[in-house]
Amino acid sequence: MPHEIPEYMSPEYVRDKTSVDILWMQLRTLQDMAKEYGISNIFQDNGAEILQQLIYLNMKAVPGREGNDGIDANGCEWEMKSLDISKGNAGIKTNHHLNAAIIEKYRTVPWSVAIYDGIHLQKIYVVGNEQLEPLFSRWEEQLQTVESINNPKIPLAYIEEHGIKIYQEGDPYPIDPMTVIDTQPYVSIQQAYFERIKREKKEARAAKRTARRATQE
Repeated sequence: MPHEIPEYMSPEYVRDKTSVDILWMQLRTLQDMAKEYGISNIFQDNGAEILQQLIYLNMKAVPGREGNDGIDANGCEWEMKSLDISKGNAGIKTNHHLNAAIIEKYRTVPWSVAIYDGIHLQKIYVVGNEQLEPLFSRWEEQLQTVESINNPKIPLAYIEEHGIKIYQEGDPYPIDPMTVIDTQPYVSIQQAYFERIKREKKEARAAKRTARRATQE
């Protein structure tokens, strides 16, 4: 039923204002908890949903990193995705400029996929990178003729078929994702990946400085 604007200071106005004040104090408590998980604003970038997922999955946010990535007790980073089925079922979004480098990063992590209906968390799936490999390979074939792909979607049916459901709405607790996917082997893969990326960036900066000095001589 559409909201009708009450008269200022009418009983209806006072009731609504009192209710929102009480609820806002609860949101402030939620925001205080979110800061402990590295989320600066629960109203931005799906912050409240990310907080819920991190707590359910028993993870923490990866510090200093954009995106929905989490890190588990083994030190393994996860790619965290979500889908709101109330907005349709177009599939799980990936990246608006997906390229070979992003696919390489995707191959180093296990994935969690949270399914929402509006703000209601319905299900959580976890899926290993091996189960996603057919999609990675398909995207790489497409990249033979283009530099990047505009946000290819992962069908929900694919996640339901190849992933493992660890939470269903109504369950008292989710299944520990680390008992479903052994993340220890991922850790060394991620360490090697990030060390190589760091080294390549350092070499690129050095090459840029060398080229700049050469132009000045």
